Amino acid sequence: MKPQTQRTGAAAVEFALITPFLFLMLIGMVEFGRSLMIHQSVTAASRAAAREAVLPSATVESTEAIALDHTLQIPDEDVVISITPDPSQANAGDMITVTVEVPVEAMTKMGEVWFGNGSTISAKSSMRKEGYQ
Repeated sequence: MKPQTQRTGAAAVEFALITPFLFLMLIGMVEFGRSLMIHQSVTAASRAAAREAVLPSATVESTEAIALDHTLQIPDEDVVISITPDPSQANAGDMITVTVEVPVEAMTKMGEVWFGNGSTISAKSSMRKEGYQ
């Protein structure tokens, strides 16, 4: 019979060395998945707001309300919406563009660490104003 070598505690030491990296990867995957969810939400908000803006009865207020309704889990004060030109002043056939932006700091706890300070997630949608001239 061969004598067994004493390795008690080796697995615990290896686990202690690897665990921080595993948790960092796990947190990174969760944060990246949340950023993808927020990006999809911002894209849906700009598209829905553009659809509202091209209607003949559309106003800036109604367009902004639609965009805010579609930005899930983001506080309204963190969402920046720009609409050009004013939907109530646009003529039929004019291109109306809606841009929705969310700063990264508003979407994630570690946004500055993962994506950099001052980064934003934005989406832009353009459609032609409906109606006849």
